[in-house]
Amino acid sequence: SGIFWIKGDPGKGKTMLLCGIIDEFGKDAELSSNLSYFFCQATDSRINTATAVLGGLIFSIVSRHETVFSHIQAKYEDRLEGPNAWFVLCEMFEAVIQNLPFKEPVFVVDALDECI
Repeated sequence: SGIFWIKGDPGKGKTMLLCGIIDEFGKDAELSSNLSYFFCQATDSRINTATAVLGGLIFSIVSRHETVFSHIQAKYEDRLEGPNAWFVLCEMFEAVIQNLPFKEPVFVVDALDECI
């Protein structure tokens, strides 16, 4: 496990590189099922917060793995609004990771520096 951090000035191709990486993962069924990704954007308040990133990564996983979704749906479905949403999402993320049908998830987040 580890972190692969790509940094550079705006307009240097980081997002396109990540799109290429995601496309390559998509060519392999096993790698594709391990991959979750989220693209932040500073100009869109719906997708520029830590809560949005974590929620997006969770959704990316559970949308492909129904068994994982069943572990969290009943417990969390009514708790995602309000000031405690971040803490609820952290709990959800931990529950999702513990119930994954594979051992090595890969998380890709683009433009994390654009999140507030």
